[in-house]
Amino acid sequence: MSRFLIGGILLAVVIGVLVWLNVTDDSSDEGDAIPPTSPTTAPPALTGPGVNIIDVDAGTSLYLTPGSEPAWSPDGSQLAFTSEEDGQTGVYVIDAAGGNGTFLTPGSGSAWSPDGSQLAFTSEEDGQTGVYVIDAAGGNGTFLTPGSGSAWSPDGSQLAFTAEEGGETGIYVIDAAGGTGTFLTLGSGPVWSPDGSRLTFTAEDNGETGIYLVDAAGGTGTFITPGSGPVWSPDGSQFAYTVDEGGDAGVYVIDAGGGTGTFLSPGSGAAWSPDGTQLAFTVDEGGEAGVYLIDAAGGNGTFLILGSDPVWSPNGSQLAFTQP
Repeated sequence: MSRFLIGGILLAVVIGVLVWLNVTDDSSDEGDAIPPTSPTTAPPALTGPGVNIIDVDAGTSLYLTPGSEPAWSPDGSQLAFTSEEDGQTGVYVIDAAGGNGTFLTPGSGSAWSPDGSQLAFTSEEDGQTGVYVIDAAGGNGTFLTPGSGSAWSPDGSQLAFTAEEGGETGIYVIDAAGGTGTFLTLGSGPVWSPDGSRLTFTAEDNGETGIYLVDAAGGTGTFITPGSGPVWSPDGSQFAYTVDEGGDAGVYVIDAGGGTGTFLSPGSGAAWSPDGTQLAFTVDEGGEAGVYLIDAAGGNGTFLILGSDPVWSPNGSQLAFTQP
């Protein structure tokens, strides 16, 4: 073999090695251009004392603001909440994506109107507790009636609330535009059915706390089951509620027409997912509260995050909750 041929072969080998070294060196310099391996576990939750949000599927969370009683706007873009500053309790709103809360008015227990244009809330003035409404964009609150705990009818035309008269606590309704409240029945904590035809509420009879049902037009309340804190399923076919037996609270569901309640899990304060397939609720274990999920049809509860009082976003992808 000629020396020229051997030399050519050796030269080609050297050039090939140099090219290979250069390529591997470039790839190490630009390694961050290669997509990283997906993590096997969700990122740690970032939460704080007050109002937080968690993505139900991803498990990621966002701390929003000091406060309590979060309530989603109907379009899911904002939350109203209650907070205290300089000794004054007030109603605030904040973007669901985060930012600074905006003070609206003194008060607490805010509830959005179905069209998102107003908030009903409870406030005290000159020693009298009353139901008020205010534009969600701000302005002056309008007094409607003595009472507390207001709930909008699904069509936004009325508010149900609790008021005390003559030493007795009762359920009343009033036009959202104002007027005179109409007494429905004795009890507290009214919740409208999804179709607006009925209300469920809690009342006490002979020392036993129970859940009752009454027509929105009035009439005699119908006893459904022992328990408290009823919430309607989105299709109006069931209630979820809490039963406290000897200090042990449990989440139950029952047909809206009555029958026997079904135990789902230890816990309290259940909230239906918008599609009606799941319930979020609070479990207190050893003085530490956690948010759990469970299928509405039953099964095992799944721990989600430390916190309490979960509230579903309108699209069902997130939960707002509070931490101490």
